[in-house]
Amino acid sequence: MTCKNWMLISTTTPTSLEDEIVGRLLKILFVIFVDFLSIMYVVVTS
Repeated sequence: MTCKNWMLISTTTPTSLEDEIVGRLLKILFVIFVDFLSIMYVVVTS
């Protein structure tokens, strides 16, 4: 569900420069969040 929403966000063309900046920030935050989750998963399972 969330993956589809992220795909839609990434494929839609930004209407303004602010939207593009916000979109890039969201993508960066999302990547950091996923990395953090994977690290936490490794720490918990090890």
